[in-house]
Amino acid sequence: MLLSVIIVTKNPGTDLILTMASLLPLNQPDVEIILKDNSDEEDLSEVNTLYNFKNFSFIHSHDEGIYDAMNQALKTARGKYIYFINAGDQYIDIDLPEILVNADDNIGFFYADVIVLHPRTKFISFSKYVNKYLVYLKHLNHQGIIFNKSIFQVVGFYDTDLKVVSDFLLILRMSKHFRGKKIQKFLSIYKGAGVSYQYRLTEGEKKLLKSRLKEIFNPAERFILSILTHMIKFVLIIKNSLK
Repeated sequence: MLLSVIIVTKNPGTDLILTMASLLPLNQPDVEIILKDNSDEEDLSEVNTLYNFKNFSFIHSHDEGIYDAMNQALKTARGKYIYFINAGDQYIDIDLPEILVNADDNIGFFYADVIVLHPRTKFISFSKYVNKYLVYLKHLNHQGIIFNKSIFQVVGFYDTDLKVVSDFLLILRMSKHFRGKKIQKFLSIYKGAGVSYQYRLTEGEKKLLKSRLKEIFNPAERFILSILTHMIKFVLIIKNSLK
């Protein structure tokens, strides 16, 4: 199996229809679609009858949130590459299998630009080269990343103790250890307005995140990144005030 596409849901409503319809160009023999569901108000067990994906797995099980759900699905994935997409997001057809089948095995991840719909429509573009410093300053969205599954053996799975920033943390770890390659196309339309948009870290989570970041950056690196972050915020304030 070349690619595993993982969707995690809980009572997604019509959002799931949009997402699965966008994946129809990936209905190929070497691609599997995994729907990991924790719905308690909807029955999604027959959803594939609408799409007839050749390789489709439905997992209905309890989980402790999105990252636990992603971890559960990841353990069942058979693909060499992993693509996480949420209900409400859309895949943009770029003939992804053709890109991956010829890919260099030494590339840990592919990343691409994304279109974000909420709170306003905008295009998020990334540089042709990324490292852990650039990822810290401008977070990559998992909707715009194709992971080589082998990277999880090194960086581990998603940290379920962090409710909304585990994605950020895992991608930082990945960019520290692995080389990425940019796909010069848009990969996904990201709906946005999810849990991470409204959620605020607890004090305990802030302390835990700081301790995790110490494993990635040394004190000098953290000091420089702190200065750069404050400079960027200051520039944005000035920019917004001039509008």
